[in-house]
Amino acid sequence: MKKNIFMMLLLSTLLLSAAPVKVSTFGFDKTNATKCIQAALDSEHRDLLIDNTGSDWIVDPLILRSNKNIVLDENVVIRARHNGFHGIKDSMFTGKGVSNITISGKKNAAIINENDYFNRKVYSQSEWRHTFSLAGCTNITIKDLKLQGSGGDGFYIRDHKRKTSCNITLENLDVSKQGRQGVSLISVNGLRIRNCSFRDTRGLSPEAGIDFEPNHPYHEFTDCVIENATFSNNRGANALHVFGKLNETTRPISITYKNCVFEGGNSNGIIINRGANSPKGSITFENCTITNARKSSFSLDFIPDFPVVFNGIEIKHTSNKPVISILMPKIYKEIAGTATLKNISVSAPEKTQLFDVFIYPAPITAKLNLENFTFNGKAVSSVPEFEKLKKIYGKAVTAAQTDISTLKSPAPVKQKYKMDPKQNIGYRNKRTMLLDGRKGEKITVKLTAAGVTRRHSACTVTVRDPRGKTVLNKSFVKFKKQEISFTPKMNGWYKVTTVSRSKLTVTTDHRGQGMLMGARLQLFRSRGSLFFEVPGGLDKFNIVIWGYNGEKVTASLIDPAGKVIKHKAKFEKPEFFTGSTKGVKETKIWQLKIDYSNDDFSILFPAPLNGVFAENPDLLLRTR
Repeated sequence: MKKNIFMMLLLSTLLLSAAPVKVSTFGFDKTNATKCIQAALDSEHRDLLIDNTGSDWIVDPLILRSNKNIVLDENVVIRARHNGFHGIKDSMFTGKGVSNITISGKKNAAIINENDYFNRKVYSQSEWRHTFSLAGCTNITIKDLKLQGSGGDGFYIRDHKRKTSCNITLENLDVSKQGRQGVSLISVNGLRIRNCSFRDTRGLSPEAGIDFEPNHPYHEFTDCVIENATFSNNRGANALHVFGKLNETTRPISITYKNCVFEGGNSNGIIINRGANSPKGSITFENCTITNARKSSFSLDFIPDFPVVFNGIEIKHTSNKPVISILMPKIYKEIAGTATLKNISVSAPEKTQLFDVFIYPAPITAKLNLENFTFNGKAVSSVPEFEKLKKIYGKAVTAAQTDISTLKSPAPVKQKYKMDPKQNIGYRNKRTMLLDGRKGEKITVKLTAAGVTRRHSACTVTVRDPRGKTVLNKSFVKFKKQEISFTPKMNGWYKVTTVSRSKLTVTTDHRGQGMLMGARLQLFRSRGSLFFEVPGGLDKFNIVIWGYNGEKVTASLIDPAGKVIKHKAKFEKPEFFTGSTKGVKETKIWQLKIDYSNDDFSILFPAPLNGVFAENPDLLLRTR
């Protein structure tokens, strides 16, 4: 008998210990329940029930603790307190280095954030007022909830003190009206997103449904699987992948989407952006549907050692933009990698462009594989524009290498070249001018700036002597016109390097000058002529010019006799300007004339040109 009584007491104790503790036992304040919930989170109780008190739980920022199982009871709403999140990184729930947490909801449970965070009369500007901010967390599950509104992301998942977040599960969630992203992923190992909806994101860019976007090469995206999820009507891309901060030292990426829907939106449905570097890994989309994207259904980059696979995809394309874009608006030594489009069915209005291929000049070894691909019921086996670029991009676009030892100053001329008074060549970013300096002869360089924006109106100028020693280094902020002068202490080559994000004209009347082409020449809203040498006996030589993203340029290639060899008006995609010096023995000066540009454009002088040019042919450095 005593034994039975003992067992009953033990069972009762176990049942009581297993029952979740109601958070209202820690108090409830219908105007601000932050202290009540935080006290429960700080307690030793593992199982917590945020119970229905008849009023919403109004809160300021909350801090998550490890080893918690938190349940929102039926019809419970946790709501952000108006005027309560003034810190620029105030999230509703923040976890740093915590582990073993489950947060779930019963029927109609919701977490509702402010919709007023972008009102500058109330809040300072910020994009980090997230609903959940998880940094370096492990074994976190959040499920069966409605998340509405934020001043940032529904979920912001990153590392903490270089420890990545691990084993993160998001399941059965309706995430809507977030201010920046539905979910932002900075670094995560072991991600599972199942049966979730990410929709109606709008506020601050990028405004994507989901965004994989690291900040450092040591960040990672490993074992990431998104299943049966819907991404719809987000102002940015429904799914965005920007890998620019990663490189070959990064752990190989592994991202897989299965049975997902990408619907509507104000941008491309899916974007895969390589950036400047080349991480390894793969990304795969299996049995997904892409419908009604405002721009392209998806846009991809080629990435070396990084296969991109779309398999079993149904595309219902309704916009007047190309269905699929391959856009690589950066200079690479080589375009490598593999994209496989397998078992793809595309339906679109008649006359819709299927592929838009925009690749900056570089040799292409990449492979674009189409298998069982149909467009409005017709089989498509290749992309002619891509194959054409593979043929013409090769040695024809290898940047010229300048050998300074082969150059010399020009001889004085009697009939001086008359500069067009409207000449206005505006350089951007880093540019180096080579000057043949004579000991004791003062050199003056004039700079004129036109800011692209206010924050771009700065410039740094460095002058190095023939030994590489810095003889002048100056910075200018918010300037329009400046002059720098220096007097060489020895004969030889002096390099004047300017770095400016604004439009910068760089001129000097010094005889014996040449702007170095480098990998490419980036210009901005320019007009005028560039002069350069072409060796005799060439069957052909090329100059490549291109705009970017709707920014156009008009240019002409003119031979030494003044004949226009090629003229092209208002173009954007890379255009070859081809000349020939076959049958000509001497090296001659040719001219590239820019008649119009409405914004940024670039020029490449490939080999066998020497990669040196000047705005005045009388002052141009010549080949010995």
